[in-house]
Amino acid sequence: MYLFTPAVHEAVAGLAPSGRGELEITDAIQWLVRHGRKVTSTVISGYWKDTGNVTDMLEVNRTVLESAEPAVAGVVDAASELIGRVVVDAGARVSGRGSWVRSSSAPVPR
Repeated sequence: MYLFTPAVHEAVAGLAPSGRGELEITDAIQWLVRHGRKVTSTVISGYWKDTGNVTDMLEVNRTVLESAEPAVAGVVDAASELIGRVVVDAGARVSGRGSWVRSSSAPVPR
């Protein structure tokens, strides 16, 4: 996984496509190093999943969402229902004629 500051946009703007016709992430990192930008690495332990395809991305998304603690800092009207591990952030509003919001792991209401 790569995390970048906005400086990566400068790096990308200074790159030419590789022999494959693509901008290479390794070239962008090398540009940052050559231009004195801070580049560090970290070893991650614990759960890790390659998300090179849609199925894997959905699996990781589901895993992350299932670890979320339900919380309501926004507004949910009395006619609406939250099902499962749902987070309603401050400033958000759930309202309407019996609206419902459910997490991906919660059963669909009947």
